[in-house]
Amino acid sequence: MVLTPVIGVGVRGTPGREHQAGAGATPRDDEEVVLVDSDVKRWAEVFADVDPAVTTIVCGHTHMPFTRLAAGRLVVNPGSVGMPYGRAGAHWALLGPGVELRRTLLDVEAAAARIATDSTFEQAAAWADYCLNARCTEEDAFAIFVPHEGRDKPARPARGGGTAR
Repeated sequence: MVLTPVIGVGVRGTPGREHQAGAGATPRDDEEVVLVDSDVKRWAEVFADVDPAVTTIVCGHTHMPFTRLAAGRLVVNPGSVGMPYGRAGAHWALLGPGVELRRTLLDVEAAAARIATDSTFEQAAAWADYCLNARCTEEDAFAIFVPHEGRDKPARPARGGGTAR
C-alpha cells in the first residue's frame, strides 16, 4: 500500500507534506485491525515498513475515533461520518496544525429516510436506522474488532507483497 500525504499536520514550522500519511486501515493493509488500546509492540509491527520521516498517520477501518502516540508516531483515527460507534453524529478530524477530533450533529431521521428511499439495498432502512443512530456501542465495536486485531497471534506479512512508503 502506498501512503498518501496529509497536508498540514505536524510540528509547527515544518512542511507538512513529507511528515504525514493517510491509510485506509493501516499503512500495510486496508483490512488490518489495530485499536486504540493495541499494544505498542503491535503498533511497531504495523509501522515497521513506514519511512521514519512519517510522524503522523491517519487511519480508519474501525470507525472508532482516537488519537494516540504509538511507536513514535501520532496516530489519528477520525471515526466515521456515516457509521459511528457509541454516539450518533458525523465523526471527523480537523488536521493542522495539530489534530482535533470533532463530531457534527445531523438530522439522523432525514438521513435515514433518504437512504431508505434512494438505496436499492433491500434492508437499507434497517441498516440506516442501526448505523446512523449509533446503536452499536463502543463495547460492541471492541467485541467485534478485538478477535481480528492480532493479539496473541503471529506477525502478519504485508498484503499484496508491497511495503508502505
